[in-house]
Amino acid sequence: MASPAVRPAASLEIKIEKGAAGVGRKKRSLTKQRERIGILATLPAFLVVAVLLFYPIGYAIWISFLKTDGVTSKFIGLKNYVDIFA
Repeated sequence: MASPAVRPAASLEIKIEKGAAGVGRKKRSLTKQRERIGILATLPAFLVVAVLLFYPIGYAIWISFLKTDGVTSKFIGLKNYVDIFA
């Protein structure tokens, strides 16, 4: 008993459209996704470096506005800078 040839119904057919617009959209989307993943992957390292770099600089600037005897400190503003440049 031979089976008849099975032909897919018209509603089940998948049309593949060829064209640069469709391919370009997928390619750009994938590039944007990879770019976002790259930024998110490097963000923790960037934050660690930024904190380790900028916190000491900010703290040194803050200390430059203080007068200290090693135990206590008092805010004196720009007096240290005036004394240096005078």
